[in-house]
Amino acid sequence: MKNQEWLIFCLVLLFSCNNSNFSGENGTISKEQFKKHIHYLATADLKGRKTNESGYLQATEYVADYCREIGLTPFFDDTSEKSNNGWYQQVPFIDYELGDNNWLAFNDKKKFFPNKGYFLMNTGNADGVISIDSILFTGYAIYEPELGWNNFAGKNVKGKYVMMVDGMPDENDFAELNELHAQSHISLANKIDKLYEMGAAGLIVVSEASRKFWKMAARINEKLGYKPVMPSFWADPYHPELPVIMIHPDIFKDYYPNVEINIDNNHYPKPYTFQAKIQLSVDVENRIFKAPNVAGYITGSDYENEEVIILSAHLDHIGTEGNEIFYGANDNASSCSVLLEIAKELVKNPLDRTILFVFYTAEEPCLWGSQYFIENYNFNKENILVNINVEMCGKRDRGNRGTTAIGPSAFEKYFSRTNPLSVRFLDLEKNKQRYSGSDQLSFYRQGLPAIRFGNLDYPEKHTSNDDISIIDFNYLKDVAETLLSVTKEIANEK
Repeated sequence: MKNQEWLIFCLVLLFSCNNSNFSGENGTISKEQFKKHIHYLATADLKGRKTNESGYLQATEYVADYCREIGLTPFFDDTSEKSNNGWYQQVPFIDYELGDNNWLAFNDKKKFFPNKGYFLMNTGNADGVISIDSILFTGYAIYEPELGWNNFAGKNVKGKYVMMVDGMPDENDFAELNELHAQSHISLANKIDKLYEMGAAGLIVVSEASRKFWKMAARINEKLGYKPVMPSFWADPYHPELPVIMIHPDIFKDYYPNVEINIDNNHYPKPYTFQAKIQLSVDVENRIFKAPNVAGYITGSDYENEEVIILSAHLDHIGTEGNEIFYGANDNASSCSVLLEIAKELVKNPLDRTILFVFYTAEEPCLWGSQYFIENYNFNKENILVNINVEMCGKRDRGNRGTTAIGPSAFEKYFSRTNPLSVRFLDLEKNKQRYSGSDQLSFYRQGLPAIRFGNLDYPEKHTSNDDISIIDFNYLKDVAETLLSVTKEIANEK
């Protein structure tokens, strides 16, 4: 080949590599594959991949078929050649339909309706009209006797409706409650567990502590129309016998102005019972359905090493509203596409430790897919070296060339050495609010090391504008290369 022709050939080859692929040590991943995955997963045909609808099942079939095609091993029990069951873990849910006779009324008989004046976080065994004549007010409903904090002290809870203010104490107002210790005790699930143990008849939550929470919870409750079989609204275990309702604070204050729902260090009421005249009509039809997690793995080349690295992303999104489709291209088809292509790369070049890829259901309403997965993990959890959960990774954070990782400080060193991204690593103990809200939290609650990796937020999130047009495929390539580099470094470390 002449020198001039050889130079042109090299330039063309270099240009194509820089603009289409990134290379692992022994392979390439094409940006075109990212486009193919996201185009399918975020297409209008899948209608937003809502967990209880057919579009989500189509998405799981696509992911399972691709995992089989590239050579992953199915993680679950049924591994017969013609079955997809080995790729699937069926996660149980309750799909509920509100009837025409759901309302909440106070002493003047004015009726308020679900998802406007109140919403049902859990109907329990309630059916028909429930009359509530007295309520035990318990502040934040914290049971911390070892810290000298017990909102139930001296009160008989059995058979009573208990009211609590949603949220948690401000550490500046209540310095005696160590924030880190309180984190595991302020979840709604733990409070419901305690109320069930004490024999409460039901729980009323008033969300003065965070009106943003009220709006978000009501919006999700209205949009999704289904809930986990076992957990409460935020994917913690709960007792289905216990009715739980959340009432808008403005409505509650109109009828009970003397009940203190703004709590600070100078105005923290002791538990007390007040008389009420509340009627709750429950008309709900429930049915059980199942939606799968998808998982496959690559066995580590160091067969004596039983440690596992779990790379995960949620596959579901929030569906439709009228004619509007919430495509979820960045949230979270982008992350699923990255995991699929990293899996293809690592099948060719296995690492020392086993790599498990998991695609979760039901992250959007409550993280239930990931919680169900880790609670039913049939192997030694102590062998889980780390979970890296990828969330919304297809669009750059504004003003930030790289992306964000939040996790245990021991893992910062792996991200500080990566290319091409400059990763901003945040210690989770100092950034818990940013850390929560995605599936790594299910691992954290089990005491397992977990990292959230991706964008923190973006303007199109949970809107119909989150479509393939907002994805920056050059950036997505950088994300994939960075995650591949981090995974290799952790997996091959001696």
